[in-house]
This record gives sequence, structure tokens and C-alpha cells, in this order.
Amino acid sequence: MDQNLKTKIEEFILLKEKENDKFFAWFRNIIGMAIAFLGILVSFRSSEPMAHTPHLIFSISISLITLGIISGVIILFVEIRWLRNELEIKSKWINRLIQGSKDKFEIENIPTPWYFKLLKVICYFSFILSLISLSIFTFMR
Repeated sequence: MDQNLKTKIEEFILLKEKENDKFFAWFRNIIGMAIAFLGILVSFRSSEPMAHTPHLIFSISISLITLGIISGVIILFVEIRWLRNELEIKSKWINRLIQGSKDKFEIENIPTPWYFKLLKVICYFSFILSLISLSIFTFMR
């Protein structure tokens, strides 16, 4: 294999791994902040009875944050699934090399599951809508 091509492939792989690491680290931080925020909201909730509309908006906010956390945790599990798929691909390639196949580097793309994209949209929108509903709740109080 051409050395220049091999270098470019290695750079591409490192860049892709770095991008994935940064995305999932950022996502872990967002989920951690959402869990802390949910805990603060629940613990500081007033024991005084609320009117129906503010109570409904507060409940919607809590539900949306919870939905965002659950979908975010599932997204973080996809990271593990991707790593498992990558290990499987590399182990097949190593086994072919051990069995005497020529050193052919095959590029296999690990497809993004459809539900990953759906969960990202659900997570983002639920967090955004929860912030909007909490803003409405604060103006109603």
C-alpha cells in the first residue's frame, strides 16, 4: 500500500475516533447536567398546591427532562455498540492476516442505526421544549 495513502487513512481514523470521543463526552456532560437539574427541580418544588395550569406545565417540564435523559442514556449505549462492531470488523481483518491473506485494508462503514438518529432528535427536542416550558412556568408563578 502506498505510504502516503496509509498515512491519510490513519489520520482519517484518528480524526473520526476523536470526533466520536468528543461527541459522546459532550453528550455525557449534557446528560449529567440534566440529571442534576431534574434533581434540583424536584427537591425545590414547593409543597404548596399549585393552580392547574402551572402544575401541568411543571409536570410537562419534568416529563420532558426525563424523556431527554432516557433517550440520551440509550444514545450513550449506542457508543458501546459501535465499539463492539468496530472490534468485530478488526478481529475479522486480523484473522484474515493470520491465515495468510494479502495485506488488503478494507474499509467498512459501520452504519448509524435509524433509531440513533431518532433518539438524538427526541433528546434535543425534549431538552429544548423542557427549557421553554420551564420559562413559561416561571412567568406564570
